[in-house]
Amino acid sequence: MRARIVGVSYSTGPSGATESGAPRGPGASGSAGRLTSREHLDRIVGGYILGDLASLAALPDEIKNRKMGALCFPMVMPVLAGSELLGRLLGKSPGTAISWYWTTMMSRIKPEYGRLGAVGHQLFRHGLMHLYLPKPGIGVVRDKPAWHLRRNPDDGSLIFDCEVLAVDFRRSYEEHSKQAVMDDPHAQDRLDAMGNEAQTASQRHLASVVETFPMMSAPVQGGTTVASQYPGL
Repeated sequence: MRARIVGVSYSTGPSGATESGAPRGPGASGSAGRLTSREHLDRIVGGYILGDLASLAALPDEIKNRKMGALCFPMVMPVLAGSELLGRLLGKSPGTAISWYWTTMMSRIKPEYGRLGAVGHQLFRHGLMHLYLPKPGIGVVRDKPAWHLRRNPDDGSLIFDCEVLAVDFRRSYEEHSKQAVMDDPHAQDRLDAMGNEAQTASQRHLASVVETFPMMSAPVQGGTTVASQYPGL
């Protein structure tokens, strides 16, 4: 089986300029091969994020019951990434998108999320992305749905069940935010701007060094990862 590699690759076009390795030509979509906002939702949110969450939810009990290595944090991270992405497509800045999404969209699934916007951004997102731990006062479990959004009597921490959180995010997307993005006349412009920002950053940090790495002589065989296409590229 041919491996499908994660990430955006780079190649040198006829002019010598570095360009995205995202698909072009037949089958490419949107202006100049870019994804439309609808295609982006189906691919990135519906495919990658919800697909990964479904896979993490289907882990065998032997993994779910581990004291460590139960993949609780990896199940929270797609929720946070999806919350930020959808918030940005709906016009919020990177610094406010998660908070806005939880207080506006997640709260339609459970009103308690309406009080947790800053918790999602400051304690969950920053903690997990930088140190792989939520900041103090947050606990994460799985397969304990009755504990979700309840306080631990031992230390007063607020408990999140990662599987319940994932289901709530999926519902918020399918029942509310997906249609909101499709109805927003500026969502495509925001998606294109995100892609342009990413392309500029990649060219600045990667283009000058990527050609110093050897090219594979043949496609890698095996592997189960998926080819990605960055927002708007």
